[in-house]
Amino acid sequence: MDNKITEEDLKNLFDKDLEDVVPENSWKGFEVKEEKIKIKKSIKKNEDYKNIRLIRKKIQQVKNKKRKKSDKQIDLFLKACFLSGLIVGAFFVFINYEGYSKQLKWSYYREYLNEPLPEKKDPSPTPLPSPTVEPTAVVDVLPVLEAPEINIEDNRLIIDKIAVNAKVIWDVSENNIIEKLKDGVVHYGGTSKPSDGGNIFLVGHSSNYSWIKSDYNSIFALLDKLVKGDRIELRREGRSYYYEVMETKIVSKDDVSVINNTDKEILSLMTCWPIGTSLKRMVVISELKYYSSWTN
Repeated sequence: MDNKITEEDLKNLFDKDLEDVVPENSWKGFEVKEEKIKIKKSIKKNEDYKNIRLIRKKIQQVKNKKRKKSDKQIDLFLKACFLSGLIVGAFFVFINYEGYSKQLKWSYYREYLNEPLPEKKDPSPTPLPSPTVEPTAVVDVLPVLEAPEINIEDNRLIIDKIAVNAKVIWDVSENNIIEKLKDGVVHYGGTSKPSDGGNIFLVGHSSNYSWIKSDYNSIFALLDKLVKGDRIELRREGRSYYYEVMETKIVSKDDVSVINNTDKEILSLMTCWPIGTSLKRMVVISELKYYSSWTN
């Protein structure tokens, strides 16, 4: 009898020996253990992720709460600023209402209705140049107007376009200008006078405190409405001097060049600007064109 060992016998023998060394069920146990480890790791990872999410959520909630609180504070601050602005604006308009009311009246009549400003008529007619006389850079003298029945008031500044008919106070020193502005338009002492040549410098209020009683608190509130070519009349010592606007400009309050003397006779009008402030100065410069004499 042939007792040869076949290849199949060897294989069976090897498998049996392997089972004796490493039982078949132990592989499954190892796989289960590995799977449990993976699951635990996964659970721990998920828990860590959840914890991170909770932490982030809490941080975001704190941030949102702080943001809401900050937004509320900003909102309250902006409301307080807005309310303060309204109060300050209302008070500013109140104390300068004369100047701003003139600006509003100008917009309504001149720009909306296209009509001249309503004004109190000068009790005396303004002497006008003869139609045959053409205004030139050289001063033209008109004939004396014999009108004994007419009382033409002396020392006046008249600007028909902006309804100005104001008393002029001559030769006022710099220290007394503010006080004298309550009584009219002030001539800066030391500057020229009509017919003398040079720079005639007049100052007036664009606005003043509402509790100060004066007819001249806003006499120059519409000075910015004058343009090149407009006419200005200045009366002094029995004559009417007629000036033509050449330039309007806004200068620094420290600009003293506006009172410098000139070769030609000019009339300079100045007021504080913008209305209700003393930040800058509005200056209107006009040049003498002709004058006329009149008698009472």
